[in-house]
Amino acid sequence: MTVVNQAVFSAESFGTLPIVALRGQEALNQLPSWSVVIEVADPSIALDQLLGTEARLAFADAD
Repeated sequence: MTVVNQAVFSAESFGTLPIVALRGQEALNQLPSWSVVIEVADPSIALDQLLGTEARLAFADAD
């Protein structure tokens, strides 16, 4: 998949996002560092259109 639009939210900038709800924040706080990456392959979709939509956070090992 080719990534056309990408946004990375780090733990430091997380507090500035308009997040409605976050489940598992206690588990995230136990990690030394983490980030949320949003990738959109469709160039007609702007990242700001995704804010407020339901999403699932999946963990993966860093390469």
